[in-house]
Amino acid sequence: MIPELTRLTDRALAGPLPEELAQSVIEHHVLERIVGELAASGELDRLVASALGSPRTMELTDRIVRSDEFRGALRQIVASPELRAALTEQTAGIFDELIAELRRGAVGMDDRVEHAIRRPRLCRHRQPLGRLRSRPVSDRRHLHRPLGLRSVDHFAGRDAATDLAR
Repeated sequence: MIPELTRLTDRALAGPLPEELAQSVIEHHVLERIVGELAASGELDRLVASALGSPRTMELTDRIVRSDEFRGALRQIVASPELRAALTEQTAGIFDELIAELRRGAVGMDDRVEHAIRRPRLCRHRQPLGRLRSRPVSDRRHLHRPLGLRSVDHFAGRDAATDLAR
């Protein structure tokens, strides 16, 4: 009986039966229904975790990554104008944020230095030593200078350009 059943199965599989069976599975959404049941029971999570933990999965992944096909696809992606545009936009955004943060820090540091310089100095007997000469509020020429020069020039009560001209 077994040899006859084997011959019958071989003849059926050699003919159009596998293709017709596949069409029927597709038409009746059999795979989707099976996967849905596996997911609902939690068995799908266990199967995926088992597959990902398998040494065979790592071997296959390594083979794929080392393949010429994968490397060619990766070269295409890296050379694409869309990726270059996205990287340029992201990099510009990062630099803009960095520069803004540096400016905020520099202004804060500059303000603290100016505050420390302008506050009255006290000697051992807590008597003010005097105030530094300050510019009028209307004189804003010093505000365009880089960090540090604003405080130093203001402290000295003169323009750096005047010193450099000497």
